[in-house]
Amino acid sequence: MATGSGAERYGSSTVDKAVDILTVIAASPAGLTNQEVSAELGFDKSTVHRLLLTLERRGLLARTGVPARFVVGDHAQFLAWGPTPDLRVVLAPVLEELVELTGESASYSIRQGDRFTCVAHRLSLHDLSYSPLTGQSYPLSSGAAGLAILANLAPPVRDEIVARGTLPAVDGVPDLAAELDLIGRRGYATSGGRGGCSIAYPVLGRHGTVVGALAVSAAEVRTTLTELAAQAPSLAAAAHCLPADLGWVSSEPM
Repeated sequence: MATGSGAERYGSSTVDKAVDILTVIAASPAGLTNQEVSAELGFDKSTVHRLLLTLERRGLLARTGVPARFVVGDHAQFLAWGPTPDLRVVLAPVLEELVELTGESASYSIRQGDRFTCVAHRLSLHDLSYSPLTGQSYPLSSGAAGLAILANLAPPVRDEIVARGTLPAVDGVPDLAAELDLIGRRGYATSGGRGGCSIAYPVLGRHGTVVGALAVSAAEVRTTLTELAAQAPSLAAAAHCLPADLGWVSSEPM
């Protein structure tokens, strides 16, 4: 599967190698280690390691297990099928049920690099609603959905994003790393301020890697964050059923 000699003449050999790496990993449901990718393609281990980290940082790959195996990441899934009508059809009944159960807005978001993008949302029936909007992109630290995704990334990826220091400060959170640890233990993320509050639960795909976040949001003049957090069990149940509906295998009991 090594690239042909024409690649260096007519394009970027680095891009060719990255595509080859994505291809062999996509063909391996259980994922591949750095060494296995190197052996499969005949590439130098240091080159493979550098490209694996770059692809992971961009969300095209994710790592799982010990020793680390690389699998297709959430952003690669998004590039493959995007917020297609079929995806919206799958998400629609889940979001509508959450709106009915909670009386508030519901949304589903995915990670794209250091940001998250809402790919589907349903507004509450109240005159005043609060929700991320479909197609809009936000920093990972700017809302519960982003925090739920960030807290559940592989530790090396999460720590690298936090250490970069480019994420906006979280209202009322002096230590982002400590907040992410709390979210991991608690299972869900919360955010409040600027007129709205949200609670979000991570959605796990195959291999247990995070593929997105399901959130319920409300206007603070009507619902407090404490009241919204009481909806965590309903949100968790909905998040656990999504992967099967999306064609992935859930790592959590249904």
